[in-house]
Amino acid sequence: MHVRVGAVLALILTGSLVASGLVASPASAAVLAVSTFDSGTEGWAAVTVGADGNALPSTVSFASGLGNPGGALRHVAPSDSRTSYFEAPSSFVAALRSAVGGSISWDFATINSTDDIFFSDPDIDIRAGTNHIRRNVTPPAPPISPTYLRNSLTFGTDAGWVFFDGASTSPASQAQIDAVLAGAESLRIRAEYWSSFTPDTTLLDNVVVAGPGVGVALNRSTVAPGEVVDMRLFANPPQGPVDLYVVVALPLSLAPSLGCGNSTPLVFVTNGGSALTLACLSNPPNTFPRFLASTTLSRTSTLLDLVWPGAAPPGTYTFAAVATLPGGLADGVIGPTDIVGIASAQLVR
Repeated sequence: MHVRVGAVLALILTGSLVASGLVASPASAAVLAVSTFDSGTEGWAAVTVGADGNALPSTVSFASGLGNPGGALRHVAPSDSRTSYFEAPSSFVAALRSAVGGSISWDFATINSTDDIFFSDPDIDIRAGTNHIRRNVTPPAPPISPTYLRNSLTFGTDAGWVFFDGASTSPASQAQIDAVLAGAESLRIRAEYWSSFTPDTTLLDNVVVAGPGVGVALNRSTVAPGEVVDMRLFANPPQGPVDLYVVVALPLSLAPSLGCGNSTPLVFVTNGGSALTLACLSNPPNTFPRFLASTTLSRTSTLLDLVWPGAAPPGTYTFAAVATLPGGLADGVIGPTDIVGIASAQLVR
């Protein structure tokens, strides 16, 4: 398990922002916990749950190359008339307690036999004492590996959560959702979808808990040439209209060869992800190209999806998303109210 809380990256826009003391004004990153299963199970476990709610321990394993992309968490469900669930580690549960007003997302796929029959059960369960909030995201039946389904649920009444008090179920109120999150003791994500005489397999990847504000998450913390890097944006609640900047800060060692002298070299993702533009940290902020102009940030979206180039040298790469007021940088000066939200995550080559 690794937890990444995006650092405030005002440095990406201009050194003058740091010097001016305005770093504290942007919203801090909203991503509270991420599991991408790059190289292991990251502290996750599994249980099987009977009709009476009683849980028994089960097993998980790391599935290299079966993720979305990269590795995944794998559970092979026993044929025991019980339902299997992935169970999050304590650090993930702690993140939920700060996620009121936020969201959760996860990717999953299954491996089954042709004669298996899909059955319905809660797909996600968060418990605080005897109280639970639950949600079914299936049917339809889940996809078969290598195809994944990405689910994203807000922690609001718009997401269709139900409240279970140990005896009865009813639509969850916002107060009930908030109370269960604040006192969260467990998080379970379904790990069995098919009824059959043989065990079936479920794969879990890219679990993200986000709180209020703007945040970004990467699908991995380390990368090698040829591996896929996915950058996702979270905005709770949606915000707009804003100008959105998406930028990667390259290792400072590359600055001289890229014409940046002693200034950090930057790569801006532009035109909604269709182009890349090289710049230097020392450039005037009104020369920085936008990813999108006057747009609305949705609760979750993919900003960047690329295959890591073999020519990229070792070092730390910082991926950042910066939302400003429309035209906020046009005058070349960053004022105390120009930046709406800013968040970052790091990747090591």
